[in-house]
Amino acid sequence: MAHVLPPLARAPGPPPFRPPLPPSVVTAAEFRVAFRELGIFDAVLEILASTYRFKRDASAIIHLASFWSPGTNTFTFPWGEATIMLEDVAVLRGFHADGSPVPAPLPPQWGSNEEALNGVRLDFNRSACKKAHHAAWLKHFLTDTDMETVIEHAAFHALWLTRFVLPGHPESTMHQSLFPLVVRMARGDRVALGPAVLASLYHDLREMKTYLVAVGAFGGNGELMSPLSVHAPLYILQLQMWERFPILCDGKANPIKDGEPRAAR
Repeated sequence: MAHVLPPLARAPGPPPFRPPLPPSVVTAAEFRVAFRELGIFDAVLEILASTYRFKRDASAIIHLASFWSPGTNTFTFPWGEATIMLEDVAVLRGFHADGSPVPAPLPPQWGSNEEALNGVRLDFNRSACKKAHHAAWLKHFLTDTDMETVIEHAAFHALWLTRFVLPGHPESTMHQSLFPLVVRMARGDRVALGPAVLASLYHDLREMKTYLVAVGAFGGNGELMSPLSVHAPLYILQLQMWERFPILCDGKANPIKDGEPRAAR
């Protein structure tokens, strides 16, 4: 941490020798600048730098889903309606609404970058791993020092999106469908992740409500039905619930220090 010192009374001498920053520090600084330009610095900061943990309350999420109205995309509580909005996704998780849409096409001149990522995925499929699991993907790009910078950036975005932002089935494996998006992000395209994340929450809340209604038709016996799989980042709903209804949060809210994410509460 740098400190600001008062000027010395005597005439200043030559500036002190400052060794160049090691490559790891330079790389980290470059990543920070790139993430700010892409509009995802706040979200990435929470994943990479935050050590905050909270216990997920699955029963609370299911209970919330029981109030969901698919027709209006709102929670219909006895006292009125409420919902989760783009502002909630941005404040609680750092996914902003400004930028190009997630499904925008990949420019043809960047197609080789997508092919490079997919080539790594196919190599895993042909190996003993059979699939490009998250851990194997991470190890590959950490050990391959000859990889182009843009491919490294895209590979990181792919892991981040697949695991934390837009997960899907099968879990714990890389999804080829996200490769055009991550190449765009690595190339400097600012993408609006907020609407896509919110849409995934609405979709899975609709699926959960449909499932709960069907379970009720079977007399509450869910064992007679096929299991339900949802993949949206539903923990955002829990964070929103604690923000709107602090009494439901176990323990006291922590004061947020400068630079800490909202989830630090």
